Amino acid sequence: MKQLLERICQLFKQIGRFLPILGGLTTYWYDHQSGDFRRNTISRLLPWTLNIIGLIWILYWDSSFLRYFFGNKLNPVMRYVVTSRYFVIALPPISALVQILFRESRFIQIQRNIRIQEMECLKKIAPCQEIEIKFKLLRFFKYLIVSFIFIINGYWAWDMSKEYYLLAFLYVNVICLPQFLMLQYYLVLAKLCRLFFYIDKHIRQVAQEATNLPAGNHPTMECRTCCEIYWLRLQHSKLARLYAELQALFKCLLYIKRFISLFNVGMRLYFTLVSWGEFALIEVFKLDVSDYVSTILDYFVTDYMCDLAKNSFDDLELSLKEFNEVDYTLSYSIDKE
Repeated sequence: MKQLLERICQLFKQIGRFLPILGGLTTYWYDHQSGDFRRNTISRLLPWTLNIIGLIWILYWDSSFLRYFFGNKLNPVMRYVVTSRYFVIALPPISALVQILFRESRFIQIQRNIRIQEMECLKKIAPCQEIEIKFKLLRFFKYLIVSFIFIINGYWAWDMSKEYYLLAFLYVNVICLPQFLMLQYYLVLAKLCRLFFYIDKHIRQVAQEATNLPAGNHPTMECRTCCEIYWLRLQHSKLARLYAELQALFKCLLYIKRFISLFNVGMRLYFTLVSWGEFALIEVFKLDVSDYVSTILDYFVTDYMCDLAKNSFDDLELSLKEFNEVDYTLSYSIDKE
C-alpha cells in the first residue's frame, strides 16, 4: 500500500512538472534529479502550437463579437469601446508569447542565480518565522486572485464555446497567459525581496554585535565583523544585479499589462453602467463586477510587491552605508590575510 501511494505521488509530481508546458505557459520543466531546469524540442514546439491556435481563436471570436455588436444600433462611445477592445485584447498574449520565445532563457538563468543566492544566504542566516509567514501570505493572495481570474475567464469561454471545449481551454489559456507570466515574475520578485529582508536582518544583528563589543582592543572580533560586512556587501551586489536584470526583463510587459488592465476596468465599468437596467443584478455582479474587481486586486497585489521590493532594497542600501567607518579596517584585514 505504501509503495502504491509513493507511485501515485510520483505520478502527480511528474504531471505537475509538465502541466505548465501542456498549458503553453513555458518551454522548461524542473528536473528534481539534476536540480535544474531543462527543455527539449517538444517542450519548445508544444507551447507555441497551443498559443498560436488559441490566439487565432480569440481573434476569430472577437471578430464575431464585433459583427454582432455592429449589427445592432450602438451609440458612438459603445462602438469605440467595442472596437478598441478588439485591437488591444490580443496585445498582452502576444507580448507574453514574445517574452517566452526571446527572453525565457534569461528568466530561467535569473531563477538559477536566485536559487544559488538563496542557498548561500540561508546557510549563514537563521530562518525567521515572521519573514516566512509574511511572504507565504503574499504568495497565497496572488495564487488566489490568479485562480479566480482563471475561473472567471473559464466560465465565459465555456459559455460562449458551447460544445467546443478544447477551443474554450485554448481561449482561456491564451487570455490568462500574461497573468501566469506575471505570476512567475511576482514569485521570483518575492524570493528576491525575501532575501533583502534576511540580509537586512543580518546587518542589524552584526551592527548590534559591533555596538555591544566591550571597550579595548579586540582584533579578532573586529576582523570577524569586517568579514561579515564584506560578505553582506558581496551578497548585496549580487542581489542588486539580479534585481536590475529582473526589472529590465519584465519592464515592457509590466507597462503593457498595467495599461490593458486599466483599459479593461474602464470598459467593464462602462458596460456595467450601460447594461445596469437590462440585466439582473446577479448577472452584472457575476460577469462585470467580478472581472474588474479581481483585475484591480491583482493590480494592487503586484504593485505592492514591486514597492515592497524597491523599499526593502533601498533600506538595505541605507543599512550598509551605516558601516562606512569600518571600510579602512576591512581593507586592512583583507590585506593582512
